[in-house]
Amino acid sequence: MTLESFASILFWPATAANAVMLLGTAGNVFSAPRLEGRSGVPGASALPGRPKVSLLIPARDEETNLAVLLPLLKGIDYPHLEILILDDQSSDGTARLAASGPARLIQGSPPPEGWLGKNWACSQLAGHARGDILIFCDADVRIGPGAVAATVAMMESRGLDALTCLPRQILGTWSEKAVIPILLFMPLLGFLPLALVSRLSHPALSLGCGQWFAFRRNAYVRLGGHAPVRREIVEDMVLGRLVKQAGMKLGALISTRHLATRMYGDFPSLWRGFGKNLAFLTGTGWLKPACLSAGFLLIHVLPWSLSLAGFTYWLLPLGLWMGSRLLAAAAFREPPAGWLWSAAGTLLIPAIAARSWWGYRRRSVRWKGRRLDAAFGTAAGYGTGSGPAMARSAGKIAEGKL
Repeated sequence: MTLESFASILFWPATAANAVMLLGTAGNVFSAPRLEGRSGVPGASALPGRPKVSLLIPARDEETNLAVLLPLLKGIDYPHLEILILDDQSSDGTARLAASGPARLIQGSPPPEGWLGKNWACSQLAGHARGDILIFCDADVRIGPGAVAATVAMMESRGLDALTCLPRQILGTWSEKAVIPILLFMPLLGFLPLALVSRLSHPALSLGCGQWFAFRRNAYVRLGGHAPVRREIVEDMVLGRLVKQAGMKLGALISTRHLATRMYGDFPSLWRGFGKNLAFLTGTGWLKPACLSAGFLLIHVLPWSLSLAGFTYWLLPLGLWMGSRLLAAAAFREPPAGWLWSAAGTLLIPAIAARSWWGYRRRSVRWKGRRLDAAFGTAAGYGTGSGPAMARSAGKIAEGKL
């Protein structure tokens, strides 16, 4: 097959896929719920009783991020709030810094066999929490004064059992601008109608973002806490699906003013971070990763590469792709001209995905000095906890012992 016939055969599938992505992105830009309360959500002061909230932050070697986060915690405007930071056996000044701030410091214990470190840290935090609403938050999140109040208001006004937010991403380096919008923003906005997540019960319409994930205590107990996802690297996505599978109501929102995060500050950390996650998002077998890779090439890579190769009619799917990219940039308040790195991102992401998949096959995945051996037993499995294990975990959480 010649390159010309190859380009001709794939032109219409690529055009159709990018048209669907553009329509989905446009729909989300205008209809996705936002934590900022664009749809008239009442303020926290209007809520009867104002439930107590526990803000739970696991931290392993997070001295740099805590230096930014701790002053912001002091400014949170919510009257019934406890803040807990768990030092997950850090080797830097995390514990010392956390002890000096407004949060209560908890010294974490090593993860038991079969648990990944962050999941065990979150489970310990939940066991110490006394709030009616538990908000799990990463240490690299920048929290605005109204974030907690808006979260409570949204959960109360919409009757949500759990709520997760997609924060604005702070994009500094070229690699962040090249990779994060294409890998995170475009698939979510293009193919997941966020407004339907809370309205329809099907588990396929679910989302979880560990950067900001809130649960009613009784909902978290009903799930069994983090025990069912103890082996999962992308535990937040699995938790979102489990909420729906349990028949509870999940909300998924965008927040670009109350919440922001800087996931990876340079290329090496981005390479390692997404290299840890991607294989477990796409699956670690053969068929599913191959299909997802083919879809990524069709939607993201070929419009760029074939247009640059001189097939001018491929400017149509490229134009549709760029429309999605620019709408996603506007939705998440990206820096101007960040899209200029888009072509580099379409080439770099397949390399990261291949490295992630190969790392899993070799069982060589590590993160923050720990081997992630627990993940290899049930990678990309949903609901890996047994019924008895979930029940025992739920009982311990309810008693405040986990």
